[in-house]
Amino acid sequence: MNNYESRLRELLSYYGSDLEQWPEELRPLWLRAQHNPKLASIVEEERRFEHLLRKRSFTPPSFDFAERIIAASIARPQRMEAIGWFSDLLQEVRPAALAAMLLLGFAIGFGMLTPPSSLNNTAFVRALTDDEGTIL
Repeated sequence: MNNYESRLRELLSYYGSDLEQWPEELRPLWLRAQHNPKLASIVEEERRFEHLLRKRSFTPPSFDFAERIIAASIARPQRMEAIGWFSDLLQEVRPAALAAMLLLGFAIGFGMLTPPSSLNNTAFVRALTDDEGTIL
């Protein structure tokens, strides 16, 4: 994208595709763009976009919309204490899932405390012997 094309896109986003909306000193840029097919397609694209925006209807929200949002946010009491948070968590988690998480935690915890079966016991004994093979 060359500099003139990016400048044209910027000006189209500011002033739109209607030449009457452009300032007098910038109108020659718009007119010059009409003689270049690539730049004219950019202006036409902006014209179609503006037409789509004008055609779109706007449905305003109901007058009590803000009050309904506020009422919905106030309806649920806010708890900041840890006990309340934990009790909410326990209500959300099913007992079977909680039991499975506890069992998995115990299995991982006890698995870390037991030595792996691939540990060579002779290496452990050799580390505790002197040069003559006497256990220290």
